[in-house]
Amino acid sequence: MESSSGQQGAAAAAAAGAAGGTQAAVASTSAGPQGTVKDANQRIVQEYFALVEKSQQLFAGLRDLPQFGRHWQPYFQKTFEIYTKLWKYQQQHRAVLENTAVYGLKRWEIGEIASKIGQLYYHYYLRTSETNYIEESFIFYEAIRQRDYFKDVFDTKNALLVVKKLRYYARFIVVCLLLNRRSLVQLLVHELHSLVDQYIRDFKPADAPAWKLVLDEISRFLQVDCPLEITDRSTDSPMSNRLKVSSVAATEGKMRLQEVILVGNYQNQVKFSELTLDMFRIMQALERERLPNAPRGTEIETTDKPKKRSNPHKFLLHRPSFSQLLVFLSTAFKELNENNALLLYLSADGLHTTGGEPDNIGADVGYSRGGISLSDLAAEAVPKNSSEGSNGFYPADILPFTRKKMFVIVESNNSTCFQALPNVFGKSVLFLMSPTAKDPAVETRGNVFTLFLYSPLVAFCTVTGKTTVSQDAWDKCSKTLDSSLDSIQKLLTTFEGVAPAFQYFGEEDFLQSFILRFIFCFTVLSLHTSYNTKDADSRPSSHPALPGAFLSHPSVSAPVYLLAEALGVTSQFKEKDTTALHNAAAAKEAGHHTTTTTTTTTTTTTTTAPSSSSSSIDASSSSKVSRNP
Repeated sequence: MESSSGQQGAAAAAAAGAAGGTQAAVASTSAGPQGTVKDANQRIVQEYFALVEKSQQLFAGLRDLPQFGRHWQPYFQKTFEIYTKLWKYQQQHRAVLENTAVYGLKRWEIGEIASKIGQLYYHYYLRTSETNYIEESFIFYEAIRQRDYFKDVFDTKNALLVVKKLRYYARFIVVCLLLNRRSLVQLLVHELHSLVDQYIRDFKPADAPAWKLVLDEISRFLQVDCPLEITDRSTDSPMSNRLKVSSVAATEGKMRLQEVILVGNYQNQVKFSELTLDMFRIMQALERERLPNAPRGTEIETTDKPKKRSNPHKFLLHRPSFSQLLVFLSTAFKELNENNALLLYLSADGLHTTGGEPDNIGADVGYSRGGISLSDLAAEAVPKNSSEGSNGFYPADILPFTRKKMFVIVESNNSTCFQALPNVFGKSVLFLMSPTAKDPAVETRGNVFTLFLYSPLVAFCTVTGKTTVSQDAWDKCSKTLDSSLDSIQKLLTTFEGVAPAFQYFGEEDFLQSFILRFIFCFTVLSLHTSYNTKDADSRPSSHPALPGAFLSHPSVSAPVYLLAEALGVTSQFKEKDTTALHNAAAAKEAGHHTTTTTTTTTTTTTTTAPSSSSSSIDASSSSKVSRNP
């Protein structure tokens, strides 16, 4: 059960061998006094009960662990150790435990242990952001389903056992969503529908409305999660929007994105399991795609040997209060190394301040423009000097944390309230802000700005009304966009007048990706005929702002027209400057030939060099990063 279906088969064979060995041992012992066999079997059952009780105690204590710092790691390690021991023990003594004359181990009991191990791996993934742990969670959950461990729970007439099966399905669906296994998700949702119907029919439970709400949430989530269908794509090859890195270099001395806080507080946004659609998308955009031959590395870390992570550490906050957000910001700030950066992503309804002219103090410290709503605070205008807005989050609330490097993304209809915040401490700080005018036709499928940051090609198709493309068209457009973003990155590093923050954060893979996708989003919405006739509220903005000459540069607008032509939607965009576009395309083609020659030479050189260790998974800015549209 440790890495793949084949390994699961090997594990099953090993378990069967262990069970067979136990049966042989029992048979051999039976030749002795009957009391000796009975006593030995009883000790096996007692040890099993002791392990089950200890594991349940440790698992129950997980919910009380702090979500920050390193104090939780020893407890997690201890819990993993006891569950590993329990899992192996029930495998080794399966024959005795299943003997009804001794104990009568049920299959649902085995399933419950496997389900808890799957949960442990999932929560460890949430705490470490390492995708190999969620893959391990998937392996255990999938084995439960394949081996039908929960098959007979309805026969027990025990509603609590049935609920355990339903919760297992809900958790398995979340894991499959995060691993982009959409075909399996559809199958699991269909099975969960049937199970919930049977549960309500057989038990008429008080929590029936809650389970109907779960089904409704996941159904609506799946309807909007994938706005683009690739018609001839194999269902066995899930599409991932995690960051792909084709070469890896050491990052000693380089700036890294270390801490991430994701806040989701749109009151009416589609969500599932406390993951709003925006949070779900951004958290994947902040993870690297695991290399095919990379070591699994699923052992649990200890506090004295922390390993270097390939992904930034993330905090996921669904509808936090102001005090909760402040605690997590303070913790992330404390943990942040001087050379690294903190990313704050805010997805929330705007909170506008009304009533009179802003006073000088409010204007100076960043409260007069309003903020965003937190917790259950309604997204509405708040009277000036009113306590109703005390649970909102305002630009001035960020100011103390800009003593260190900070990258802020705001997805809100009041995002521009952050654009006038002064850089008091002189550190690198950058704000990327969504359009404040929302398009209802697009927003039903999630916020378009976040969609651009997550998958720019899908967002482009969404804005232009494309709901289906062929695999061949997708691949060609992906290459076009990937090459174009490389060209924009080169222009960004040399263009006069670009704020240093863009160039500084552009050295980090994830932040570079967000900056380039922000530029692409701005250009698409500026050139699209449905958006360019509107005011600036329909386009994203940044603080500090990019020069207008850069944003109107032919190399920046070229990918929009190239994609529009490839997808047959040129009529939706402003008439292009054919001369400028031809020059940009020629320059890009020349750059492509130069890059090809350089890459070939580099490859020849590197074949004689020793391979890098797995600890160098954190790529530096010199790595060739696929933008993964």
